[in-house]
Amino acid sequence: SERERAHWARELHDQTLQEMATVKLLLGMAVRADDDAVRDDLLVQARDQIDESATDLRRLVAELRPAMLEHDGLCSAIESLANRTASLGRVDVIFRCEGGVDDPRSDLGLSSDVEAMVYRIAQEALTNVAHHSQARTAQVELTIADGRLVVQVSDDGVGFDPDARQDGFGLIGMRERADLMGGDLRVESRSGGGTLVTLAVPIEEGVTA
Repeated sequence: SERERAHWARELHDQTLQEMATVKLLLGMAVRADDDAVRDDLLVQARDQIDESATDLRRLVAELRPAMLEHDGLCSAIESLANRTASLGRVDVIFRCEGGVDDPRSDLGLSSDVEAMVYRIAQEALTNVAHHSQARTAQVELTIADGRLVVQVSDDGVGFDPDARQDGFGLIGMRERADLMGGDLRVESRSGGGTLVTLAVPIEEGVTA
């Protein structure tokens, strides 16, 4: 929990506060500008920066409290994550959800806390794809197999050594969440060979694909 709070604090500091500092600088320059055209251009830049910051804040709010998870189910919520990753323009994301997971009315026997942890693991995996993998394409898959919900996030990026020391929240937090819900998390990767993250979580007995 402390690591996650630190993660969001860094997000706000490195992004939102820096953007607000840029707006302040632009407005200060506009106040001091003698030329009307220069002043107007600075004000337009400040306005555009505010619009961009508002978009970023809406994204952060959506990530902090995934409302779609409550209203539309796990499949739709993770599909929204995949779409947001693709919208960054760095990687094409293919999404597939089947075997009953795609029906928001189906009861998978997962508590709301477990669903939220599954969502966070998928979110972290997609964040890594977007910011670190240098991938061209990625795939997100949700299925039911052998009495377990299986979530897979794969990419064709540069890969990394999953056994190397991890200083950030990333893989450590993903593994901790998997352990908390009695799930199994596997990370397969090698330099130049892409990455595959597989999460398997036990579901209610009797739910089948």
